[in-house]
Amino acid sequence: MNESKDERSVPWEITAQNERLYGLDFGRGFAALLVLFAHWQHFFFVGGNKFSFDWNTLPFFKYLEPLYYLGHHGVGYFFMLSGFIFYMLYGRAVENRAVTCRKFFILRLSRIYPLHAATLAATAIAQSIYFFLVGEFYVYGENNIIEFVEHGLLIASWFPGSSFSFNGPAWSLSIEFGLYLIFFIIAFLRLNRCWVCLLLLAWSLPATFENIHNIRAFSLSHFFLGGLCYFIVKAYMNSVRRSRMTDSIIVVFTSLLLAGTFHKPFYLWLYWESSLFMLTSFPLSILALIILEKPLKKYFRNFRLFGDLSFSVYLIHFPLQLFISLGIGLLGYNAGMVMCEPLLFALYFIALYSLGYLSFRYFERPVQQYFRKLLSTS
Repeated sequence: MNESKDERSVPWEITAQNERLYGLDFGRGFAALLVLFAHWQHFFFVGGNKFSFDWNTLPFFKYLEPLYYLGHHGVGYFFMLSGFIFYMLYGRAVENRAVTCRKFFILRLSRIYPLHAATLAATAIAQSIYFFLVGEFYVYGENNIIEFVEHGLLIASWFPGSSFSFNGPAWSLSIEFGLYLIFFIIAFLRLNRCWVCLLLLAWSLPATFENIHNIRAFSLSHFFLGGLCYFIVKAYMNSVRRSRMTDSIIVVFTSLLLAGTFHKPFYLWLYWESSLFMLTSFPLSILALIILEKPLKKYFRNFRLFGDLSFSVYLIHFPLQLFISLGIGLLGYNAGMVMCEPLLFALYFIALYSLGYLSFRYFERPVQQYFRKLLSTS
């Protein structure tokens, strides 16, 4: 795990900015997968009402039980990875004016908005059909023109009392856009420093621990915990005290900690209590992935597509569930019961990742490139 003297003379953050970190691709892909397991329960909804179900009837529950219980942590991990990556890629670039406000938001909005707009439109159409047939909306019931416009403007979750609507998981996208604004202002004012992350955490963490459903505090705390993690990782990776021994201790300890989360009493507790998971496992997992990036790069490279599709499957999975539940309901069956069949479980994931791949390759990436070229020359 040690680098040569020449390699160690180059600051880690410089190398990280010029090379893709495939270990983080694995992290992004796994975070999305966690969310998919957490949202499997959508199939047990009829309209806005979730019917009781036996956890043991969920597909492959005997083997995948921890993923079903801990899946809701995936969104927090997403936000933390975003904070880490933004501080790594854009912190100094915005501070030094290498990335302007225009360029920053062209880069970010061209990545997230095309698929967001497409899934918002698809969900609105499907929800209208579902409402016509069932008399209420599926899972997320506050679907009206105001909510639609707020989603379109990426501000749907900015305000106290806001509710989930349309493509419900896209609430995190509007929060992410708000975090883009906060981050850019911080970096532009040359305040992208460790102490600023600490101040924001001191302000947001108590609200998060008091009410995990306070989505604004939850997102802010995870994002800037990711920023703080960047400064810690940078300090460690550049430290003269770093050695093969310290790398091994961190990787082994993190592996044991993460393995412990798959022990039933622990993950059942973490199902309700997320603060320990957030403050220990999340940051350590990022540090471990960074340490392992070089020795395992040829293996991590295989997860590039897994990471690329994380955003696609995250936004597509609810509209797909809605269309599946609508079709199964038209046939007179209950989606929750039908989709617990192992074969259909497998077909669902094959269909979802296939749609994600088609979207990423033939829609998101071409549209992204088109708008970046158009707007950069206008």
